[in-house]
Amino acid sequence: MVFFGKNKKNRDTVQPPLDENTETAANVTERADEESADKAGGEAVPSVKLDLKDKAAVDKRLREIYAMDSLYIILTMGIADLDRGYSIPMVIMPSEGERVILIFTAYEKARKYAEERRPMALDGVVPIAEIKKSDKLHNIDVICANAAALGITAVNFDVDDENGFGCKLPYFMELNGMSGQGQVVFTKEELEQIKANGNKFKPRFNAMPIIDFENPYRLLQSRADEVEENVLAEDGLDWARENAALHELCYTANSLTAKASDGADEETAEKYRSIVDGLNEIIFDKLAELDRWYTVADKQTQKICIKDGIVYLIYTPRYANRMAPGLTQLSLPPSVAELNYLIGDEKVEKVAVTDGPKIMHIIDRSVFGF
Repeated sequence: MVFFGKNKKNRDTVQPPLDENTETAANVTERADEESADKAGGEAVPSVKLDLKDKAAVDKRLREIYAMDSLYIILTMGIADLDRGYSIPMVIMPSEGERVILIFTAYEKARKYAEERRPMALDGVVPIAEIKKSDKLHNIDVICANAAALGITAVNFDVDDENGFGCKLPYFMELNGMSGQGQVVFTKEELEQIKANGNKFKPRFNAMPIIDFENPYRLLQSRADEVEENVLAEDGLDWARENAALHELCYTANSLTAKASDGADEETAEKYRSIVDGLNEIIFDKLAELDRWYTVADKQTQKICIKDGIVYLIYTPRYANRMAPGLTQLSLPPSVAELNYLIGDEKVEKVAVTDGPKIMHIIDRSVFGF
């Protein structure tokens, strides 16, 4: 961890403010662990609309907000790690030279903003983190200090609420006697680079855990083994249809395909291939039940991407921000006809059913009937 701020002797080593777009997905995943944040209850929020012309009332409210045990901040989806559930505070730019972060005094208010006012929930993930007074890394002092170092000019509280108002970040910090000392967590490799660069570094936000985060596509090896064992048992396909999720079926089918072609005797290989044929039908049926499908397209032309005669069918938008440069994720109705229309005259022999970055199973296009 690196500390910096106006009270540090090496404050001149802090680089000019970054553009928020310079953050990377690697930054977001630092300090990531297997735990999700628990939603904490905030203090009661006054029901009377704040008189913004009354300086004393505004200052009182700013002190009340600062003193709260829990606050809630909107995170960015653009570079979020939606595998483990981490992201950094979102920065909006309402006008040139103005950069604002959004903080709420109650989780429900933050969620309403992220779901209704500026819809950004993705595949059940609502990008909100808790600011806890007791958290040494994610408390209000550290977040504001890091924000100031990044050139953030203001903070808006309870946006789109009768108690909502904005405040210049320096004023909020000065009013509450905040030290301005920031903290940034770096990897060992980054610390070595900082030392080699004369202890100079670029300030940034620390990754924060998304509240109530879940990843239904995470597949532990123990579960993968359990699914394969049951699939290989008597009436395994019936069990698979009723008890296995789409990503589990894709993983199992791909695993059995590999085993059938990698050293298995002919009888066993034929058994595996027969089971995979059955799994492919179940996979197609489960795909048909989804609300949307996704595929890979050229970012500029929006033309569907086909590689080696394979078209990609993605069953979750969760990893759209992890596409390769120049590519984007294209949404389409869960329709074979629509997919076939996008393919057009391109030669396609197989369909790669995938979550995006991890699990992939390749199925002959005949299973899809086109």
